Amino acid sequence: MDAATTKRDVLDELIQASEQRTAQLEEAVAFERRYLADLVKRRDDLPKSGKTKRARPVLSKGSIEPGSVTDQIVTLLKERGQTMRAADITRELVDRGATTTAKGGMLPMVLSSLSRRKNLFRKVTRGQYRLAESQNSAE
Repeated sequence: MDAATTKRDVLDELIQASEQRTAQLEEAVAFERRYLADLVKRRDDLPKSGKTKRARPVLSKGSIEPGSVTDQIVTLLKERGQTMRAADITRELVDRGATTTAKGGMLPMVLSSLSRRKNLFRKVTRGQYRLAESQNSAE
């Protein structure tokens, strides 16, 4: 009987340990399910495109974002102090290290800045621009 009792006790201990491990695993599975549900909720709250918009600094109307193409054009035209062609402005900016990921390259960005920012730039003739300040001071 002693041997049978000992085997029974060993088996009871193994069963108890197995039940404890099963309870721990069930707790771990419950935790993982809650974690997964949280991740799915966060994913579903994101925009469908998967892209998040980059936060841009808030600028007052008419101000120039430092380092922008417009800022670089203003700096270049101030340094030169004369009328320049859009192509020459573009070439100079590229020579100074300006880059873009736009498909059309730098020229469309330069032309856009020159034509949209009428408070900063004046079109002198076809393709020729200068700072509005220098035009006002020349008059």
